[in-house]
Amino acid sequence: MDKDQVVYIGFHCVSNPDWCYQLILKDFAVVGNSLKAPDAVTEISTTAATDGSLKVRVDFTAPSKAIDGSELDPNSELDVRIMRDGEEIQSMAAIAPGEKCYYIDNYAKEGYNNYSIIVNNEHGVGRESKSVEAYVGEDYPAKVENIKASVGDKGITLSWDPVTKGEHGGVMPDDPISYKVYQINESGTGVDLDLIDEVKTTTVNIDYDVNTGDQDMINYALSASNSIGEGPRAMSPGIIVGKPYELPFEEHFKGGALDNKMWFITELSSEESTFSLMQGFSADGDGGCAGYVAASADDSALLGSGKISLKGATNPILVFSTKSTLAEAKGKVVVYIRKPDLSEKQLCVVDYSKLDNSAKDWRTTSVTIPAEYKSLPYVMFTFVASADKGESVYFDQIYVRDVVAKDMRATISVPSKVRKGDNVTARVMVTNMGSTTVDKYTVNLYVGDKQVATKNVTTSLAPYASQTDELTYKTSVVDPSPLKLKAEVVIDGEATPEDNEDAAEVALTASTLTAPESVTASTADEKNVVVEWTKVNESSERVTENFETYAAWSMDYFGDWTSNYVEKGIAKGPFSKSYPHPNENKRFAYTLVEPNTWLNAEILDKYACLKPHSGTHYLASFYSVENSQFIPADNWLISPALPGEAQTISFWANNFNSQGTKYTENFEVLYSTSGIALDDFKSTGKKFEATTGEWKEYTVNLPEGATYFAIHNNTADTYMFMLDDVTYTAGCGKVLGYNVYRDGKLLKRIEPNAELRITDNAPSGKHTYAVSTIYAGGESEATKSAVVTAIDGVSVDNGTFDVYTVDGKRIAKGVTSLDGIARGFYIVNGKKVVRK
Repeated sequence: MDKDQVVYIGFHCVSNPDWCYQLILKDFAVVGNSLKAPDAVTEISTTAATDGSLKVRVDFTAPSKAIDGSELDPNSELDVRIMRDGEEIQSMAAIAPGEKCYYIDNYAKEGYNNYSIIVNNEHGVGRESKSVEAYVGEDYPAKVENIKASVGDKGITLSWDPVTKGEHGGVMPDDPISYKVYQINESGTGVDLDLIDEVKTTTVNIDYDVNTGDQDMINYALSASNSIGEGPRAMSPGIIVGKPYELPFEEHFKGGALDNKMWFITELSSEESTFSLMQGFSADGDGGCAGYVAASADDSALLGSGKISLKGATNPILVFSTKSTLAEAKGKVVVYIRKPDLSEKQLCVVDYSKLDNSAKDWRTTSVTIPAEYKSLPYVMFTFVASADKGESVYFDQIYVRDVVAKDMRATISVPSKVRKGDNVTARVMVTNMGSTTVDKYTVNLYVGDKQVATKNVTTSLAPYASQTDELTYKTSVVDPSPLKLKAEVVIDGEATPEDNEDAAEVALTASTLTAPESVTASTADEKNVVVEWTKVNESSERVTENFETYAAWSMDYFGDWTSNYVEKGIAKGPFSKSYPHPNENKRFAYTLVEPNTWLNAEILDKYACLKPHSGTHYLASFYSVENSQFIPADNWLISPALPGEAQTISFWANNFNSQGTKYTENFEVLYSTSGIALDDFKSTGKKFEATTGEWKEYTVNLPEGATYFAIHNNTADTYMFMLDDVTYTAGCGKVLGYNVYRDGKLLKRIEPNAELRITDNAPSGKHTYAVSTIYAGGESEATKSAVVTAIDGVSVDNGTFDVYTVDGKRIAKGVTSLDGIARGFYIVNGKKVVRK
């Protein structure tokens, strides 16, 4: 063997059967090298010739001890073998223990040579020394260092230190060094380097249109070359090019993503301490921020903005929010402003070690930007963060604005869907973007152009602080979908009204209650319209909902089933890192799980609790987080309409079970005798726990008059709650009356046993009539009909029209009005009209 290694010795018995298949082993041994052989040479070193010739001097000290640590006989003689690249090139005899020796190799190879020493004595071969290398011959230049970049109006300038050493420490020839400049082009298949210049000096000017297009960070590569070859390439600092962002500049990291493409990160110490985008944690409720996590107290990292123009600003200001979750926080943030030439000036410091952070709240910092920076083409901002090991500092709501005294902003958020007839709750976040505290303001809510709600607020709102106000609108079955909503904040002396309004849309889902089958509207005489409709018959049926007909991974709306999301966090799951489900990091109460499109068969067999009770689908609510905190469950699943009769419902529920750890889920069943607003529901007194990690059936009795039931998951430390196969008696219930609408407005309510018709003295023009059914559990869709009641509504493209009697006789041709025609019913352009 030529190297240390683990070996095995085997004995294979192949004896003749006459010997009874026996192999007898006795007295065997493995004899190694003697421990009295010399130990390894120490203090071995190499020195290459300084004139570039192929010579190397090898210096070493002969060993004075044996392998076992004992002293070698000082009068003994050692044999030395000098090895180059694993081959013996020279031997030396009669060397005394501890003697200092050298050898000159006159035939070294050009490039790297590796030398080692082996020493023998009368006891055997000694240990081989460590290998040392020497680079021999002339060398090409070392790596370019200290590259600097500056950006002007018309291009980029790079500068660097001259290269004076060889890459391997070898001698460089006397010929001049040139420097090659490469443009780095990244593509989907890798990185290409294009040589754009080669210079003899240590500076280069590159023509580049640096202020147009989307912002991006570019880099160049530089290398030094001589007659021997080209040295390694070094990358320049990142250079931001593109059109500067204009004021107002805002970064909210919404949903854990960038609002503005250009941000950059530089780890100033260890790569383990850095910035990252985070979800479920925010200062403004949008579920995202940036965070610095320290792996060591000695580390720091930089978060840098793109180019931002201050052009036209009178009083530009930087505003940002930070947070540490430790009461005794040590985190520190140093903020700099950077000029186009990359020179920097410190703007402010947020030092948590000097602050009271017992509340562990978000902290807003604002700093006025010095006047000297307003005339520059652009500026950039850098945030340098440091903290104790394991501590985090979070960043959100970064603004660069021209600040005025009074500047309010409204941001509206609404549910994505609401059932017609139910309330829409608009959450309006009002932010004081001005420099003075606001003591009162008004929030208005509009549907279309009509104001439907208002709220006067007298709570003080400090600069850059926010407050969320809720306003409610009760939808109607005749409201259009999507419903267009607008929020408005009003304050005296507003300087920038353009951001005082914000709009949103809500999809209105149709009522599932039974509506009149048909509605007719006809003119009775010159003034009146008769509206008639069919009677709605009450009915019910026993059904089992297995959730198989709905789209996999749909959220909160499943046919006639709805759910209400009261929590304020983003959903996670049992395998967030390895197998995230499709709706992770979204906000919902329940989602329709199709496990076969989420997990493979092996995982499902291991976690059998995740399989449906029947079919391929089930409903589930998952645990959620916000601001790095787990949110207690408050998720409601609301049934379709019930007939109002006493009944027993049943359903199957399950909880997550991870290898014996069962995550208990708490839930209750409630019922409503009216609508589906949460305040409408009353307790049945039935509260349950799912604990086994297996599907189990639960039954609940509902009283007479129940129009809906709800399954409410209210687990404090919820993980995953599952529902399947719900059995109940469905039906709309007792008819309480009918609503008659004209042109989208309620005209009259009719009792259920009254005549199913009304006579309306309608104004002239075209009108649309509709009739809906009223139940204890809500209102049906409105069945529509239309009628033209007077000539006032007649219009034609060419200005003339023909007039016919109702039996088809033409009595006028090419007229422009009904002047001179007797009162009565006529047909104009295929429509029935009345001449009054």
